[in-house]
Amino acid sequence: MLQVNLGLGTDGPDGGPLEMKHQIVPPFSIVGPSNNPFPGTVCLDKVQIPNPADIGIKAGVNATIQVLMNAQHGAALFSCVDITFVEPGDKRIPEVNGTNCFNSSDIGFADIGTITISKGVFIDDL
Repeated sequence: MLQVNLGLGTDGPDGGPLEMKHQIVPPFSIVGPSNNPFPGTVCLDKVQIPNPADIGIKAGVNATIQVLMNAQHGAALFSCVDITFVEPGDKRIPEVNGTNCFNSSDIGFADIGTITISKGVFIDDL
């Protein structure tokens, strides 16, 4: 499972946000060639940052993007990056294209709960 969250501000521990309460990407599954770790690349090129009027996202606001990955056995990996929002069209923002954003050819994606397991596969095999 993978999901992406957003936390705003710098009032939390170590100058980060107090909480990561804004979901950017709902949880989904990455389907790989096996259940073992494998090298690969995942890019979410059409992510929209939520901006309800009450959360105050504007140029100059500091935030943290959190990528949360959960393994089938329950272990979790959190990866975070601190950002500062800029105006749309800012020249410092590179264009997202196929050279800097691509997915490995041997992975797929699925909604949580929609993966079909083949007949004869036991839970212990997963």
